Amino acid sequence: MNDKELSFKLRTDARRIGLCDKWYSDWNEDGDRQYLIDLFKRGLDFCISHRWPDKTFIQHNFDQEMLRQNGILIDDTRSFPIRNPQTRRQIHHSDYVLIGESSAVFRLNFRTDVSNNSMVFKYKRPNACNVWVLDKSSVRIDVKYGAFILVHLFDDATADVQTDLVSKVTVIRHSENTSVKRKGCVTVKDELDYL
Repeated sequence: MNDKELSFKLRTDARRIGLCDKWYSDWNEDGDRQYLIDLFKRGLDFCISHRWPDKTFIQHNFDQEMLRQNGILIDDTRSFPIRNPQTRRQIHHSDYVLIGESSAVFRLNFRTDVSNNSMVFKYKRPNACNVWVLDKSSVRIDVKYGAFILVHLFDDATADVQTDLVSKVTVIRHSENTSVKRKGCVTVKDELDYL
């Protein structure tokens, strides 16, 4: 499928499952795959609540390295942050997504400074990094020097979180089957009716 066909299919499917008029009319059908990944991350709450598109569809239509470069893992393992191969600089995102049976390690040792003001999630705040962990994925997070991270756990996801005395991590459990191991300034909240 070329980019235009893929965009058209996703837009049509999204409308069928309840995409609102504004997002439907704003959708650029000529967008490339990077545009579609950006839409996915901006509309993550919609995608998670509908479990759409499913992981098989994403794996079939998007290159794994492109997904990794955008902070998305599907049945994959990775350490973040990663480096841009061209500039050798670290890439930081405001949202990371782990789907399927993914595993990730995050080591952040500074105040995160990421911006994504096109969509505001319920728990979003400036300078926060959000990690969305779904299905049977697991995440290990080690933060230092004032970093702030929000971790959203769904399904049977697990998190192992460690902070120093000035960093903060909030883990929000959206399913009773999730588990959290913590050390340091880690707050755990249950919000089982989030979606």
